[in-house]
Amino acid sequence: EIVRLLLFISFFCIIFSCNSNKNTEEVKDMYNLDIARELEICFDKQKPFPEDPKVFYPLCSDSTVRVFFLEPNYYLSYFIIIFMNDLIQYFEGIPTSARTIFLVSGLVFFLALESGIPLFRFHYNKIKHGFLNIFFTITTLVVNLLGAGLILAAVQYNEFHSTGLLNWIHLPLWMEVIAGILVLDLIGAWLIHLIEHKVKWMWKFHVIHHTDPHVDVTSGLRHHPGESVFRLLFTSLAVFVSGASFGIVMLYQTLSALFAHLTHANISMPIFIDRIFATVFV
Repeated sequence: EIVRLLLFISFFCIIFSCNSNKNTEEVKDMYNLDIARELEICFDKQKPFPEDPKVFYPLCSDSTVRVFFLEPNYYLSYFIIIFMNDLIQYFEGIPTSARTIFLVSGLVFFLALESGIPLFRFHYNKIKHGFLNIFFTITTLVVNLLGAGLILAAVQYNEFHSTGLLNWIHLPLWMEVIAGILVLDLIGAWLIHLIEHKVKWMWKFHVIHHTDPHVDVTSGLRHHPGESVFRLLFTSLAVFVSGASFGIVMLYQTLSALFAHLTHANISMPIFIDRIFATVFV
């Protein structure tokens, strides 16, 4: 847990350092930027995409755009911007059915891996065991569905009042996505998990997660409904503090479910990969 916290702190130190040392270097070669303007690849003033007024074309004054047109070696940076725009735009309007497909697909994928390359060979009724854990998973989904309005309210409050870290600090989109996910995970997962281990009456809810005698992929979302409420409240707090957009929140929740499967799956993997996963994700 200490290593994970240090990773959070280090990343935000880098963010604040970069943000406080922004410079406005003059562009020496304007010819390529003029071509970019003519092709309407970038604009001098903010112009929204026709498909989504909340997403804007790159500004020609943006440092990443200048690097793209003046330094061809940095083409990848520009495509990362486009990819991030499309990704967040997709998750802004992701339907419940698509999120369900992600959840079920991840579950099925890791169940298949457990059958082929298990770390431990348990002798138990996998169907009966999985049925109980999936019941808890369904209760978690129900709580999240009923409480989705609370998360949406936090997003809308931040948008209206320009509150939250990401509304106070100007960051490139790719860094904004990473920073948003880190804050959401720090408060909505790591902090509440720490508190549940420290506060006795909250531990009584959380202990359900730790009393699974056969840990496998179905154990990832094995939470008491009461704990699901705690996590919902802290996720809403994380949204309020971070200022993350609704697209970033939906992306985080999808990734969170995927990594819950990964970190609990009973699968064997090379030691060096396991150590990386254990340090960064677990």
